[in-house]
Amino acid sequence: MKTILAFDTTDTLCSVAILHENKIFEIQESTPQKHSQKLISLLDKMLLKSGIVPDDIDAIAFGKGPGSFTGIRIAASVAHGLSLAWGCVLIPVSSLEALAQQAVRLYQATKIISAIDARMNEVYWASFGYDLHSDRIQLLTEEQLASPLVLDDYALSQAEFCMGTGWQYQAALNRLPAQCDAQAKPLAQDIIRIASRISWDQLKHLDQALPSYLRDTVAKPKKRSMQNPLNDFK
Repeated sequence: MKTILAFDTTDTLCSVAILHENKIFEIQESTPQKHSQKLISLLDKMLLKSGIVPDDIDAIAFGKGPGSFTGIRIAASVAHGLSLAWGCVLIPVSSLEALAQQAVRLYQATKIISAIDARMNEVYWASFGYDLHSDRIQLLTEEQLASPLVLDDYALSQAEFCMGTGWQYQAALNRLPAQCDAQAKPLAQDIIRIASRISWDQLKHLDQALPSYLRDTVAKPKKRSMQNPLNDFK
């Protein structure tokens, strides 16, 4: 069994987990807008708690998004840096798929729509199916950005569970066909469960382990304020 370190900073939670000898250890902390300050300290705390050293780690999995633009950048940057320093392979995992895995783990759901609040009255969303025999999650509709008012009717009609902060919008709740956990956020332990099922020969090269933003306009640099350039990063 491979040893995998995973973390997610795509939402307000900073979540870190490690898989070693078929056991998962996880720590998490609510750190809105402080991921850059907290992630490294939580990683150090995780290694100390688990007794794992960098030489033991075979792969690093990270939440690649979609989600908070800054959070995605932090996770991807730290993952790439540690991969180079420790000689580990990288496994980028969708935060929407991680939510679907959480729905499987907590609620035994098999048909899930994950939705993450994208701000500006929009959500990142996708639908997933879980196959019990293969113990794998399959993407049923592509990940996309949309208004809660125009979520796909067919996908909604097929879902049995809805997961994630995107369901906090009243427009989304008004169309809710199933049970829902609108407080759920992506967790590193679910990223690890997904990463551990990936065939080792399918892992991404370093330059292919990229973030997923979905909203192109956010990924483009904004014109900086002449008064205070730090305003661009708030």
